[in-house]
Amino acid sequence: RENALSNLPPGLINLENTCYFNATLQTLNCIPELTRHLLTAKENTAQGDGLIAQLRDVIRQLKTSKSAVMPLALLTRFRLLYPNFAEQTNGRYSQQDAEEAWTQLLYSLQALPRINEEIPGENAVQQLFQGEFETTFVHIF
Repeated sequence: RENALSNLPPGLINLENTCYFNATLQTLNCIPELTRHLLTAKENTAQGDGLIAQLRDVIRQLKTSKSAVMPLALLTRFRLLYPNFAEQTNGRYSQQDAEEAWTQLLYSLQALPRINEEIPGENAVQQLFQGEFETTFVHIF
Protein backbone atom coordinates (compact mmCIF):
# COMPACT_ATOMS: atom_id res chain seq x y z
CA ARG A 1 0.00 0.00 0.00
CA GLU A 2 1.40 3.40 -1.03
CA ASN A 3 2.13 5.98 1.65
CA ALA A 4 -0.50 8.75 1.57
CA LEU A 5 2.20 11.38 2.12
CA SER A 6 3.97 10.40 -1.12
CA ASN A 7 1.13 12.03 -3.09
CA LEU A 8 1.62 15.44 -1.49
CA PRO A 9 3.42 18.12 -3.51
CA PRO A 10 6.90 19.16 -2.37
CA GLY A 11 7.32 22.03 0.02
CA LEU A 12 9.86 24.81 0.25
CA ILE A 13 12.87 24.81 2.53
CA ASN A 14 12.72 27.51 5.19
CA LEU A 15 15.81 29.70 4.82
CA GLU A 16 15.85 31.38 8.25
CA ASN A 17 12.62 33.28 8.91
CA THR A 18 11.23 32.80 5.40
CA CYS A 19 7.93 31.12 6.25
CA TYR A 20 6.15 34.31 5.10
CA PHE A 21 7.88 34.03 1.72
CA ASN A 22 7.30 30.30 1.36
CA ALA A 23 3.60 30.67 2.19
CA THR A 24 3.31 33.39 -0.45
CA LEU A 25 5.04 31.22 -3.07
CA GLN A 26 2.83 28.24 -2.24
CA THR A 27 -0.24 30.46 -2.65
CA LEU A 28 0.94 31.69 -6.07
CA ASN A 29 1.67 28.08 -7.03
CA CYS A 30 -1.99 27.18 -6.34
CA ILE A 31 -3.26 29.50 -9.08
CA PRO A 32 -3.20 27.31 -12.23
CA GLU A 33 -3.84 30.16 -14.69
CA LEU A 34 -0.89 32.08 -13.27
CA THR A 35 1.52 29.15 -13.14
CA ARG A 36 0.67 28.05 -16.69
CA HIS A 37 1.21 31.57 -17.96
CA LEU A 38 4.37 32.04 -15.92
CA LEU A 39 5.87 28.83 -17.29
CA THR A 40 5.10 29.71 -20.92
CA ALA A 41 5.26 33.53 -21.17
CA LYS A 42 8.33 35.49 -22.18
CA GLU A 43 9.63 37.78 -19.46
CA ASN A 44 9.93 41.52 -20.01
CA THR A 45 13.40 41.74 -18.48
CA ALA A 46 13.41 45.54 -18.32
CA GLN A 47 10.53 45.45 -15.82
CA GLY A 48 10.96 42.00 -14.32
CA ASP A 49 14.55 42.52 -13.09
CA GLY A 50 15.14 38.76 -13.16
CA LEU A 51 12.61 38.03 -10.43
CA ILE A 52 10.13 36.50 -12.86
CA ALA A 53 12.76 34.14 -14.24
CA GLN A 54 13.69 33.07 -10.70
CA LEU A 55 10.02 32.59 -9.78
CA ARG A 56 9.49 30.57 -12.97
CA ASP A 57 12.36 28.28 -11.93
CA VAL A 58 10.91 27.71 -8.46
CA ILE A 59 7.42 27.02 -9.84
CA ARG A 60 8.90 24.57 -12.35
CA GLN A 61 10.78 22.82 -9.54
CA LEU A 62 7.63 22.63 -7.42
CA LYS A 63 5.81 21.01 -10.34
CA THR A 64 8.53 18.41 -11.04
CA SER A 65 10.50 17.76 -7.84
CA LYS A 66 9.89 14.86 -5.50
CA SER A 67 11.63 16.63 -2.61
CA ALA A 68 11.56 20.04 -0.94
CA VAL A 69 12.68 22.97 -3.08
CA MET A 70 15.21 25.57 -1.94
CA PRO A 71 14.18 29.00 -3.30
CA LEU A 72 17.53 30.66 -2.46
CA ALA A 73 18.15 32.39 -5.82
CA LEU A 74 14.58 33.76 -5.86
CA LEU A 75 14.81 34.94 -2.24
CA THR A 76 18.16 36.61 -2.94
CA ARG A 77 16.75 38.47 -5.97
CA PHE A 78 13.62 39.40 -3.99
CA ARG A 79 15.72 40.87 -1.17
CA LEU A 80 17.83 42.84 -3.66
CA LEU A 81 14.76 44.34 -5.29
CA TYR A 82 12.91 44.92 -2.02
CA PRO A 83 15.57 45.64 0.66
CA ASN A 84 13.07 45.89 3.52
CA PHE A 85 12.87 42.07 3.29
CA ALA A 86 16.65 41.89 3.90
CA GLU A 87 16.46 43.64 7.28
CA GLN A 88 18.45 41.95 10.01
CA THR A 89 18.44 42.05 13.79
CA ASN A 90 21.47 40.70 15.66
CA GLY A 91 22.79 39.16 12.42
CA ARG A 92 19.60 37.23 11.67
CA TYR A 93 16.96 38.04 9.09
CA SER A 94 13.90 39.66 10.61
CA GLN A 95 10.39 38.22 10.48
CA GLN A 96 8.35 39.68 7.64
CA ASP A 97 4.72 39.84 6.58
CA ALA A 98 3.28 37.48 3.96
CA GLU A 99 0.81 40.08 2.68
CA GLU A 100 3.64 42.53 2.04
CA ALA A 101 5.61 39.85 0.19
CA TRP A 102 2.45 39.02 -1.84
CA THR A 103 2.04 42.70 -2.79
CA GLN A 104 5.67 43.04 -3.91
CA LEU A 105 5.60 39.80 -5.91
CA LEU A 106 2.41 40.86 -7.68
CA TYR A 107 4.00 44.23 -8.41
CA SER A 108 6.93 42.46 -10.08
CA LEU A 109 4.62 40.07 -11.93
CA GLN A 110 3.00 43.02 -13.69
CA ALA A 111 5.83 42.58 -16.22
CA LEU A 112 4.09 39.41 -17.44
CA PRO A 113 2.21 39.97 -20.69
CA ARG A 114 -1.53 39.56 -21.00
CA ILE A 115 -2.93 36.06 -20.81
CA ASN A 116 -5.82 36.48 -23.21
CA GLU A 117 -6.82 39.41 -25.41
CA GLU A 118 -10.49 38.90 -24.54
CA ILE A 119 -9.97 39.47 -20.81
CA PRO A 120 -9.76 43.12 -19.68
CA GLY A 121 -6.49 44.26 -18.14
CA GLU A 122 -3.12 45.55 -19.26
CA ASN A 123 -1.11 42.57 -17.96
CA ALA A 124 -1.56 39.10 -16.47
CA VAL A 125 -1.79 40.40 -12.89
CA GLN A 126 -4.63 42.76 -13.76
CA GLN A 127 -6.40 40.06 -15.74
CA LEU A 128 -6.21 37.54 -12.90
CA PHE A 129 -6.53 39.70 -9.79
CA GLN A 130 -8.30 42.91 -10.72
CA GLY A 131 -11.95 43.16 -9.90
CA GLU A 132 -14.76 45.60 -9.47
CA PHE A 133 -17.47 45.87 -6.90
CA GLU A 134 -20.48 48.04 -6.49
CA THR A 135 -21.73 49.44 -3.22
CA THR A 136 -25.39 50.24 -2.75
CA PHE A 137 -26.61 52.26 0.19
CA VAL A 138 -30.17 51.75 1.30
CA HIS A 139 -31.66 54.49 3.43
CA ILE A 140 -34.30 53.28 5.83
CA PHE A 141 -36.52 55.96 7.35
